[in-house]
Amino acid sequence: MNWEAEIEDDPDKKMVIQSKSVEYMPLFLSLASLASGTCWTAYALIEFDLYITIPSALGVMFAVGQVILYAIYYKSTQRILEVRKQQILEARKVKADLIPMAEVVVDGKNGNTTGSGAGKGHC
Repeated sequence: MNWEAEIEDDPDKKMVIQSKSVEYMPLFLSLASLASGTCWTAYALIEFDLYITIPSALGVMFAVGQVILYAIYYKSTQRILEVRKQQILEARKVKADLIPMAEVVVDGKNGNTTGSGAGKGHC
């Protein structure tokens, strides 16, 4: 099977492989697709209907591919989310150390400022 052609047809899989993250590919949607395709393929095989068998078998193959991608990239997604969480916490800490702009008032006369120690030799 040509995996490159399958990936080119599905932009979600392409994004997962490029970002090495399954953050935007929900597992339950992939599992539901797999279950649906399996049921329809089984029905088509029981009825010997080639027109249902081919598309539903393709759907099963694509769903299996999604589940495999999820299994491969799940751990890297957890690491990416943890790093992002740490970056957000650090950004909040830095932001808390800054003087909020709501406390700085400039009266417009000779650059005088009031509040937050500005104009008192503190910068």
